[in-house]
Amino acid sequence: MLCVRFRLGDDDYAIPARKVERVLPLVDLRPVPRAPAWVAGTMNYHGRIVPVIDLCALHLGRPVRRRVGTRLLLVRFRRGGGDEALLGLLAERVTDMLRVEDEAWQDTGVGVPEAPQLGGIALVDQRQVQCIEVDRLLSEDVQRLLFDEEMLEP
Repeated sequence: MLCVRFRLGDDDYAIPARKVERVLPLVDLRPVPRAPAWVAGTMNYHGRIVPVIDLCALHLGRPVRRRVGTRLLLVRFRRGGGDEALLGLLAERVTDMLRVEDEAWQDTGVGVPEAPQLGGIALVDQRQVQCIEVDRLLSEDVQRLLFDEEMLEP
């Protein structure tokens, strides 16, 4: 499986490339009132309003650092009803693409109910890389908040 690798703090993570629509530089975001702190805001992508999640805020409790390698990953998110929507993810040190064989992903053996998006771990270049399961990132309540047409109107 081809993946986009990035870091959150000192740890490596990956998102399957088949879920990534585009890798973009940072853009100005419009805040979403009363959203969780890890909801960075919304962006305009070719006339479409796209919600953006700050992965550092979600995983580490601090906002993403604006560095040379900080990027906005535009991903295809499968909503609870089965339809797909675009979702932006802010991540630090988006470094490269890597190929990980499906058999290399290992179950961690640790389930974290508050972080159902954490998938298996593979060893790549002597570093542990954890897969982010994009479709498990948002609870149904947060999906309603972010993808509610009335909330996202400019």
